[in-house]
Amino acid sequence: MKKFFTKEWWTIMKIGVTQLFLALSFCGVTLAHNNYAQVLEQKVSIHVTDAPLEDVLHEIANAANVFFSYSPDLISTKNRVTYHAENKSIRQILNELLTSRRIAFSVDKDGWTIFLKPLDDPNYESKSFIDTQSRNDTWQQITGTLRDSQNQPLAGVNVVVKGTVNGTTSDINGEYTISAETGDILVFSFIGFASQEVTVGQQTQIDVILQEEVKNLDEVTVNVGYWEVKQKEQTGNVVRVTSEEIQRQPINNPLQSLQGRMVGVYVEQSSGVPGSAFRIRIRGQNSLRTDGNEPMYIIDGVPFTSTSLTATSVSGSILQEGNPLSSVNPSDIQSIEILKDADATAIYGSRGANGVVLITTRKGAAGRTKVNLNLSHGLGRVSNYIKLLKTSEYLTMRRQAFINDGAGWPPDPSWHPGFPDLFAWDTTRYTNWQKELIGKTAHTTNAQLSVSGGNERTQFSITGGYYKESTVFPGDYSFQRISGGLNMNHLSQDKKFRLAASVNHTTNLNNLLPTDLTSTAVTLAPNSPALYLENGDINWDWKSAFIINPLSNTKRNYKNTTANWITSLTSSYEMVKGVNAKVNLGYTAMNVDELVTNPLGAIPPQYLSGQTGSSTFGKATMQTWIAEPQITWDKVIGDGALSFLVGSTFQETTRDNDVMIANGYTSDALLENKRAATSWNIVSADYYKYRYAAVFVRANYNWREKYIVNLTARRDGSSRFGKGNQFGNFGAAGVAWIFSRENFLADQQVLSFGKVRSSLGLTGSDAIGNYQYLSTYSPTTYPYSATPGLQVTRLSNADYSWETNKKFEIALDLGFVNDRIQFNTGYYDNRSSNQLVGMP
Repeated sequence: MKKFFTKEWWTIMKIGVTQLFLALSFCGVTLAHNNYAQVLEQKVSIHVTDAPLEDVLHEIANAANVFFSYSPDLISTKNRVTYHAENKSIRQILNELLTSRRIAFSVDKDGWTIFLKPLDDPNYESKSFIDTQSRNDTWQQITGTLRDSQNQPLAGVNVVVKGTVNGTTSDINGEYTISAETGDILVFSFIGFASQEVTVGQQTQIDVILQEEVKNLDEVTVNVGYWEVKQKEQTGNVVRVTSEEIQRQPINNPLQSLQGRMVGVYVEQSSGVPGSAFRIRIRGQNSLRTDGNEPMYIIDGVPFTSTSLTATSVSGSILQEGNPLSSVNPSDIQSIEILKDADATAIYGSRGANGVVLITTRKGAAGRTKVNLNLSHGLGRVSNYIKLLKTSEYLTMRRQAFINDGAGWPPDPSWHPGFPDLFAWDTTRYTNWQKELIGKTAHTTNAQLSVSGGNERTQFSITGGYYKESTVFPGDYSFQRISGGLNMNHLSQDKKFRLAASVNHTTNLNNLLPTDLTSTAVTLAPNSPALYLENGDINWDWKSAFIINPLSNTKRNYKNTTANWITSLTSSYEMVKGVNAKVNLGYTAMNVDELVTNPLGAIPPQYLSGQTGSSTFGKATMQTWIAEPQITWDKVIGDGALSFLVGSTFQETTRDNDVMIANGYTSDALLENKRAATSWNIVSADYYKYRYAAVFVRANYNWREKYIVNLTARRDGSSRFGKGNQFGNFGAAGVAWIFSRENFLADQQVLSFGKVRSSLGLTGSDAIGNYQYLSTYSPTTYPYSATPGLQVTRLSNADYSWETNKKFEIALDLGFVNDRIQFNTGYYDNRSSNQLVGMP
């Protein structure tokens, strides 16, 4: 028995490690068909071409808010239908579709379930619609609970007696009740889980644990940027992380979800501080320059910056320049694809030399409106402290160092002021500074809300989120992110015009300790004085001019506010059969404001004489727009399918940033006011504009779904090079042979999938910075005759040219036991050619 649901009636809300199930009732739904026979008089429009009858019923269910219930044996999956109905009643549609197939239909009294049964099978009918009052003694009531492999209850599971329309669904607690006869077979089915069958015996309770269904590789499609392809038929090396894998991890940055999950993808976080930088390397270093190895990030078709906008002089070592992807809410992500080899990346030309990271955000789905709320709160502590010396061991080592250095022990008294741990501090005192400086409990709060739904032509998704993560340092420091997004998809009635639009906005509020205390916690002498006095004030009397209380850093303040917009619009129109015109438009804007203060309160009182406070202000903006017109052509030629793509890219990025130090503050209360300073020093003030244009083409031929050839080529133009070197040519070829589809392997049951693939290509990079080929100047800090001057900071170099990367790969992909066991192995060779002057 099978039942289609046009919408789930319940929503699962997770709070921490527990789950709260909330049943959402929709006003008017149960009253919509109070005269249940009228459901057949509803008028709908249905358009399907060469589709299974099962899909047609699904279309009707979505359009009319009804369910269909029938035995799977009743509908042949080989029976394909081409049917078009405009504003026809459901009764008329079903008569036209089912009468010739000898299938009858009737409406249940609930007003929204339509039962299907054989028209000429009296035995089937008598068992399907047996009156519960006339059941004999062999019938019994069966109850039970349905759970998943994590022992969580499953609501909405279909429970039916096989071969009949006698069925029910589990409630929000996973419980169900059904009447069945001894010897009947109960079928338990639920989307995303493997169906199970249980034979009814003398038991009155049947509890079942459903296992998650393993998808066949044929059903999985991967995003390769300009097109999508079945995972089995891809010729390039593309790896994928899905939203399910991302949601299982307590992360604040999408890149954290990639750690340890992909071969050849190295992800390292510079610090444990929330919002700190990540370094990602796809198949190692490709450039001699440290800033030329970042991959390309694309979010919903729009390029996203890979470099931080924070100013190093402001953020210091605590953030390591931050990470722009911390502005992306992981809960909004549907999937992340990593493109590795030349076949996958060459379509991006000069931008794909270091690999490509494609991020796709969540989309709405057809069906009744769904509301999902996810609330969680977590705690974090340093899991393991380094084993350090006790005070006696530490002092013995320190004294021996003087002897080893030839100074002898005790050293000359003139040395004493520089070594307070040996001569000024209590030599019997011991403190494990790790517990004092990095021993606090960090709290993580995550709240995510989404509303999605729509019909078969228009779907929407609205998301909102709040994330906060504190640190293990003393004081109230945290990283906060507020996010919101809107995604809409539309398909015209004739299914020729498609439109997809998305808008995502995030604001990061980063209030962190300006200095990472981790190194201090493991290097500070164990007999250092106490951090606080008995009255709770900071202890400034450390009897040393060289070492001060590390809590002085808590008096300083660091604030980083980042606002980020990502918008995209994609539209396509089928001009003639198989030919589509498409355009991708995108715009991103990021604004960063930073502040770090150096107050008088961070200076020990004995050194305050003549001192003033200072503040550093940083501001940066980056804006990028992109337009990509494309034409695709799909044609069946012989026993194969040809797919052809031609397009172009136009992109412009502008960046403006400045850093200023304000001095002379006499009151810590005014440190955030620039006008309260007595002097200012402009550390940097920069403006950049980058323009990029390209033409690309791709041809793919799939013969008999066994032999695949994929060719890509791209010609890039960049404003980062001078005349004669502005354009570069890149391309790749990929081939694949799916030998598991050959006839000589058709009868075996072990190997379910086997493919050999190889690719060879050339990618490049223009990530050398802007204006590097020109002579550049900067103002001098030493004016001549009271007139500021200019000094040369770089000489022109007309020979600046593209970096190139030659890539070769050959691989073997295998699947065993219906792809439950997958095996991949291969060889790749990346060879970089740095064509900048002074490099071989």
